Amino acid sequence: MRVGVIVHPPWVTDANGQIGGVEASLVQRIAEDVGARSVEWVRAPESTLLGSLKQRQLDVVVGGLTADLPWAKEVAFTRPFAEREGKQHVLAVSRGENAWLVRIEQVLQAQRAAIAAEVDGAAP
Repeated sequence: MRVGVIVHPPWVTDANGQIGGVEASLVQRIAEDVGARSVEWVRAPESTLLGSLKQRQLDVVVGGLTADLPWAKEVAFTRPFAEREGKQHVLAVSRGENAWLVRIEQVLQAQRAAIAAEVDGAAP
């Protein structure tokens, strides 16, 4: 599974080359759910990653993305899975990949309590 990551603590962290954070944990749960052999983390600026997602070169992009980003016309966002500081947080996938989007949203729904606890634990 190829995942674009934007370092944006606490959602995504990069410590000594190790990706972590709230959304990295979600990606690991998604990867387990779909039986992915591994997760390949791709680090780049937001515009580069979302452009690659639009071209279907990535499976998902994470990094503190919010539902109000202008990219909503170019890529698909999951339903909000967390709210922090008045912002609704989402993951991004390619448009037209409805089955993939539904699968991710099922994992997010199943992990709702764990996500809330992790977000609350990451609060400054």
